[in-house]
Parts: sequence; C-alpha cells; structure tokens
Amino acid sequence: MRAIVFEAPGELALRDVADPAPGPREVVIEVAAVGICGTDTHVFDGEFEGTVFPLIPGREASGVVVEAGSDVSSLSVGDQVVVNPSTTCGECEFCLNGKSNLCRSWNGLGGVASDGAATPRSGPTATNSTSSAAWRCSTPSAAPRRCSRPAPSGACR
Repeated sequence: MRAIVFEAPGELALRDVADPAPGPREVVIEVAAVGICGTDTHVFDGEFEGTVFPLIPGREASGVVVEAGSDVSSLSVGDQVVVNPSTTCGECEFCLNGKSNLCRSWNGLGGVASDGAATPRSGPTATNSTSSAAWRCSTPSAAPRRCSRPAPSGACR
C-alpha cells in the first residue's frame, strides 16, 4: 500500500508499505476520511517529544472495519467506526479506573511511535489503518462525515 511517510523532521516521502494485518486485539479499517491536525504539523517539524521516525501520519480517521483480530468481540467486519488515536493497554490500574491517559503503555497513532493511515496499492481512494481503539457509529448517516473526528458523541459508542 502507499503512504506518506515522515522520514525525519521536515522530510516526507511517498512510499510503498506493507498492508496492515490486525493483531489479536486490533481491527483493520478501510478509512473513509482522515484528518491532519496541529499535532501532525508539530510531529513533522520535529517538535513532538517522543516521536520515532519514520512515521505514517493520519491519526484522526473514520471508516469501516474490514478485518478483525481473533480476540476482538466489540466490533465486527462492516461496522462504521471512528478511531481513538490514543492507544492504551486496557488492562493496567489506570485503564481499569478510567485514567487511561496515565497508562504506561500509552501511544498515539500517527504521532509518537505507531503509524496512521495509508492507501492500498490497488485502490485510488480507499485507505487502511489498524486500530485497537475505535468507536462504533450507531447510525449509518453518522459515519464517516459526522463522526469524522475521534471524539465521542451521541451517535458514536
């Protein structure tokens, strides 16, 4: 698949990268929309502490689940979702007590040390990303347009 890759601070390139495959607790998402935010510009400029290059940007995404890992039970292929770009373990004391922002395994998709969205070689507009944290959009009209940002709302659970 093809992706914009931040090679180093201030350097980007269009590259062929491996197609994503979900881990046991992840899903692969065919991304319908992806945003570039202020954090992405700081990452590109080398101003975001902890960033590991090279890195594929694209952290604010919505789309459809196309593949699910063996341990995923809350999402199914075909579900419309928005991605939570903050990944956590979901098992530590902080995660279990609603303080996942303190998780020692915290990571930011497309912002610190894991990749964001990329484009399949065979399709002109579809994009793919893996995620371990996504919210299902409960109504078809809610995604991807109204749920294109990874923030909870009445339509996203």
